[in-house]
Amino acid sequence: NLVVGNGTTINQGVILGDNVTIGAGVVINRGVVIGSGVTIGNGTSIGQNTMIRDNVTIGAGVSIGKNVTVLLGAVIPDGTTVPAGAIVP
Repeated sequence: NLVVGNGTTINQGVILGDNVTIGAGVVINRGVVIGSGVTIGNGTSIGQNTMIRDNVTIGAGVSIGKNVTVLLGAVIPDGTTVPAGAIVP
């Protein structure tokens, strides 16, 4: 089951798991892998080659840099900026 909001851009090479919900105006760049049970809030940007594990919740207006790893079950609050190369527990 996949739900994608209006105005969202999903670039080439993105892999999406099951039961993913993506809000409106989201940008997902090349090579991103999104696990199952992930929710992404409106207006969020996800950088190239980022790995988002299962059961992650990403708030609205979040900016995630490239080559980030978001670990199983993480919650990223609204408006957070995650720098390139970070690991989010």
